[in-house]
Amino acid sequence: MTATTVTPTLRRRPLRGALYGLVAGLGVALILIDRAIIALGTWTPIVCILVGGVLGLAWAWFGPARDAAPPPAAPEPEPEAPTTQAAEADDADDGHDVFDLDDSTGDDGT
Repeated sequence: MTATTVTPTLRRRPLRGALYGLVAGLGVALILIDRAIIALGTWTPIVCILVGGVLGLAWAWFGPARDAAPPPAAPEPEPEAPTTQAAEADDADDGHDVFDLDDSTGDDGT
């Protein structure tokens, strides 16, 4: 009998990485503009956004990747067989007759 080996397939998402990088670059550019480190009318904010996009794309391609296989499904619980022990326990005298309802008349015994 031979054992079959499963080769893991890696899932990379370069478009998502580039989008996240662009958003991060935009955030950095806005912080630098707000702190008066760079001017709004220059090319520097655009460069920050593009550098962020390139870094995000590079991280998506060369960073750690996820497995493409879905997680194993949890085993379904087996249905339990119905028991009649609960019905027998209801018929037992528990000493609280005043508050128990009589099943046939609906009377509570008071």
